[in-house]
Amino acid sequence: MFGRQSSLFYAGWKLMKTPVAVFLALACALPLGGARGSDLPNAKTVRTYMSFSMPIDPSNILTQADLDLSHSLATSLIEWDESMQPTAALASSWETVSDSKIAIHLKPNAKWSDGSNITASEVVASFDRAKRIHRDALDGLFGMVKQISAANKQTVLFELNVPVSKSGIYRKLTEPMYGILHVNADGTLDLKKSSGPFLVGSSSASEIQLQVNRYWFDFDPAMPERIVVRAQSGTQTPDAALKDTWANLTPSSSLVPESIAAAYASAHLSALKRNLEKIFLLVPSVRLSNPNGRKLLQALSSHLDSKDVVRGIRGYTISRQFYPPGYSLFDPAFPKPADETVPSEFTSKRLTLLMVDSVAGNLLKDGLANAVRTATGQTPFIRSVALGELEKERAAGDYDLAAISIPVNELDLDGAMSFFFGISPPLIPSAGDGDSDFKKRIDQAKKLESKAERNSEYRKIMAAATKAGSLLPLLHYSTVVLAKNGIRISQKQATDETIGFSKVRFP
Repeated sequence: MFGRQSSLFYAGWKLMKTPVAVFLALACALPLGGARGSDLPNAKTVRTYMSFSMPIDPSNILTQADLDLSHSLATSLIEWDESMQPTAALASSWETVSDSKIAIHLKPNAKWSDGSNITASEVVASFDRAKRIHRDALDGLFGMVKQISAANKQTVLFELNVPVSKSGIYRKLTEPMYGILHVNADGTLDLKKSSGPFLVGSSSASEIQLQVNRYWFDFDPAMPERIVVRAQSGTQTPDAALKDTWANLTPSSSLVPESIAAAYASAHLSALKRNLEKIFLLVPSVRLSNPNGRKLLQALSSHLDSKDVVRGIRGYTISRQFYPPGYSLFDPAFPKPADETVPSEFTSKRLTLLMVDSVAGNLLKDGLANAVRTATGQTPFIRSVALGELEKERAAGDYDLAAISIPVNELDLDGAMSFFFGISPPLIPSAGDGDSDFKKRIDQAKKLESKAERNSEYRKIMAAATKAGSLLPLLHYSTVVLAKNGIRISQKQATDETIGFSKVRFP
């Protein structure tokens, strides 16, 4: 993913090599919590929308909004340089102590947002909490870590259950879900005390206000002093950036009606397009994770025309596989799906499609319904849910197919594969035993010594899952961020995989 995709669901959505803007916060002199965002002064304030869910947890990245907030509220020990190599973030240096142990030394100027030093024991507490609460989703790291401890105030020791030379742990620690968080004595998060570029000033289901962290190790005076994030509603229209007089930074989708694309160009809005794409696909519910359900996906793959889904829309590429061209898991020899007949039980009843109530999801809703009707003879019932309700609805399983968007993030393919196949219920279910047990194959592939070997096996697994009817890719697209006059977004490669509020500047 997204890191963990990644992140996962945002039916208009997460990703492609530069995720959504991470919003900057408010200066110390400006109190948060009393005034509504619309009443705040304009100076150095970013006003934007996000499809966020509560509670905020930077270790739990399921959506693009989660990713952006994670980058805003926590900094990792290690990050990427412009050559996409690990470089210092909160850490000053690191070393391999033995075949199974590494030591990471904290920077002397690594501080919390209240000015106090970040200690090794606090770093350990952050990792311990993430492991305790999100162990399955973060198996990419914790599956290889035996123990994390503090050697002294500034040194963190990682003891692994695999050789350091084969672990890729230094790259793993760059991922945003492993950003350092302040954990209270009772194990709860304190997001008003941050290691990242911003801290939470106030939050509710309708609005989040972030405040700039002037003690952040990479602080820049031109950063925003305040970020005001209002909840994004699916009732918003694709031309929201043209009509909205409140927001000055608008996350949008490359999927837009042709007329709106032309209007954006005429309005001269500055835009930063994410390099990393998103995939829009169909995946079966628990009740369709069976032979007949897989036959349905295979039949739809043969008969559903993706162009019907995006008729009259720009900003996409049709795809028959999960990863787009240019990515290491893209398969140039991907086999054409065999022709299948829609099982009779699905030609005599309406399918229920689960979607997220989002701008992009709503934009694709009618086209998807028409395409499914053409393929099956029945118009599906589409049930839209709020982003924060998606996982609960997936677990309940009261639907046939989920039509969702998923980010594609290449930095941690090991973690991404664990996430796609290993969460409960699995996003991409296995199709049986042996070679069709994709989760087991993923676990075995992760033990291969070289990245090239693992990627080769992952590529085969993704192709097999698609061919077996465990998922149906439809199209790839991306996210853009539109900025109005007075805001400058860094155009350099976003090596932390997000545009990031920390990259916004006020001239």
